[in-house]
Amino acid sequence: MIASAATHTFTSVKVTSDTMEPGDVIAIGNVPFRVLDVTEVGRMKAVRFQSGELIYMHPATEVSAVRAIPTQNAPQKHPH
Repeated sequence: MIASAATHTFTSVKVTSDTMEPGDVIAIGNVPFRVLDVTEVGRMKAVRFQSGELIYMHPATEVSAVRAIPTQNAPQKHPH
């Protein structure tokens, strides 16, 4: 599902590798990257982006991200 202003509120949040979620968007060098998944690699976390890039983050590293929060009155998709 693609988040839109009709179904989600977009908010800026501070995240670490422990609180980062798939769908979060962080900027590296003014280029936005959407998080695909986060996996544990020893004490570090490997953050994979939809674009295919991969970074390793230390647990104490904090970055700013944009997160899509579903709105209360967003239309619900019903399975057929």
